[in-house]
Amino acid sequence: MAERKTPRVIYLRQTYAGTAHDKKIADHEQIVYAPHTSLYQDTGFQGYQPEVARLRQPKKSRAGVN
Repeated sequence: MAERKTPRVIYLRQTYAGTAHDKKIADHEQIVYAPHTSLYQDTGFQGYQPEVARLRQPKKSRAGVN
């Protein structure tokens, strides 16, 4: 039986006052992912490498390059 792909948010973290970088917060939260998880993250998580089946992140573009 094939799995249905559904866009679901599985985890929402608490809010943090002031300025805090996404990756630093993710490291602090110590999130545990289920087996076979596909994680889509934005460039604010550059360097965040959790143990997941598939990690998708866009490349940062260089300033002034389209």
